[in-house]
Parts: sequence; structure tokens; C-alpha cells
Amino acid sequence: MPKISVIIPCYNQGQYIDETVDSVLAQTYQDFEIIIVNDGSTDEFTINKLKNFTKPKTSVIHTGNQGVASARNTGIRASNGQYILPLDGDDKIHPDFLSEACAILDNNDNIGIVYSQGEMFGDQAGLCKLPEFPLEQILKQNCIFCTALFRKNDYDKTRGYDPQMFSLEDWDLWLSLIESGAGVYQIPRVLFYYRITNKSKLRSRNADQIRHLNQQIFLNHTNLYANHFHDPINLYYENQSQARYIKYLRDRILQIQNSMMYKTGELLIRPFRYIKHLIKPNTLHKDFKTISKYNEQ
Repeated sequence: MPKISVIIPCYNQGQYIDETVDSVLAQTYQDFEIIIVNDGSTDEFTINKLKNFTKPKTSVIHTGNQGVASARNTGIRASNGQYILPLDGDDKIHPDFLSEACAILDNNDNIGIVYSQGEMFGDQAGLCKLPEFPLEQILKQNCIFCTALFRKNDYDKTRGYDPQMFSLEDWDLWLSLIESGAGVYQIPRVLFYYRITNKSKLRSRNADQIRHLNQQIFLNHTNLYANHFHDPINLYYENQSQARYIKYLRDRILQIQNSMMYKTGELLIRPFRYIKHLIKPNTLHKDFKTISKYNEQ
């Protein structure tokens, strides 16, 4: 039986799946299996790719489209490993990921979740800067990548990935594992690579959906929150106050940008920008690239 099961949900990601699987096959630690879950792909290339997919240590499960949470659960239920590593069908891991993460779980019974620093690649590049893991931080928002190594027997104590959590299923599972006693360890170097594409999954949610999902996170883990936030009502009102202030600032910016004074100022300064462009085009181009990159972050 393999020590680690790498679970790869795949929905219309056939063009990337070789790269993802090859990053696992290139590991310095080789005691693993790979389970790809074809989550009802509709793209002909992906369908044909996974229908005839033959790589070492790799099997493919075909299901109807149920979403990433259900796909991961399906793969985990079919797995034989002691440890589980979810890995999306377009991401990659460093050759040392499994060896370093596995060693931490092997030598620390109190640790149940191991992840690393990450780096973006594809249409956008740069480090995904994460703070050192604090419990208080993950109670406020998720700060662990979807790709983290955990024990299968710890997973079996939870509800698994909840399909109803709609983009917060990772956060919900991490909190469930923490509730069951799993400690968290962050490897302080980049071992995970997160692909950014123009078609990257952006799950649009309105304010009511966001409020409902965050409320559900709290309701799913009330004991954990109560043990660390002794006054959750006050915390709620503090967060609401911050949200109102942020909305006020956004509305104020829009008011300024739509004001006659702002528009007049834009017209007056436009000739000077043009002159600057003529005098120092290279510098201006560099400044523009820097500003654009900052705005995208």
C-alpha cells in the first residue's frame, strides 16, 4: 500500500494535467499513488486525454460533474494511502514536497496539516505571501493552500469536503481537522506552484452569499470559535463596523472620481503626461508596468 495518495480533481484541464502529474512523478519521495478524478469534463480534449491516460502509479476515476469538493471526496474514498495530498489539475509541486511534508507528519504526532509557501505561475508570477500559521488568523479567513498533506484517519473523523460551502470547502475542512486535534505546520519555503490563467476559476459571489457562507463557517465550528473568541458577538460587530467603513471609503472614491473637479483636473494634467511621455518614454513605460502589476495584486 502507498504511503501517500495524491488526489487530483480535473474539470476541463486536460492541457495541464501532464504537467501536474509529472510534478508528482518527479518527487524525491516515491511511495505514493496518484488518483485523478475526471469531474464530468465536457471539453473533448480533456475527455480523450483522460480516457487514454497511462502514467506510472496513476489511475483515473470518471464521474459526473459535481464540483471540486465532491471530486476530492470521491478520490479520497478510493485511496489507499495513509496520507492525503489534494492537488488541483493545473497546479504543480516541487520535487521535495512529499519528502519534506511526509517527514513532518511521520515525526510529529501532534501535527496533522502540513503545507508550504507558494508561488504563482502562468499568466501571473510572484510569491503567494503567507504569514506564519496563527490559529487566530485561520478563524478569521483561510490562510492554508488547498494543497496540504494530512492524515486520512483524521479526514475520516470529519464530514470531508462540504460541497455546499462553495469555494470555502478547503477552509471548512482545515477547521474540522483542527477541531479534531490536528496541529498545523508551514514549511518555510516554496514547494507549491499555483497556476494563474485568464480562465482561472473565479467564483463570483454577491454580498449575501459571502455573508451566508461565512456565517455557515461559524455555525459549523461554533465550539472552536467559542474557545478562542470569548466574545463572538462583539467580534461580529467589530467586523461589521470595518465592513461599513470600507464601503464608505469605496463610495467616497467613486464620488471623487465622478466629480467635476476630478474630471477637470484629469483634463488639465493630460498634456503634462503627454510631455513626460515624449521626454522619458522608457521611464514612463517602466512606471506604468509597475503600477499595473501593483493594481493586479
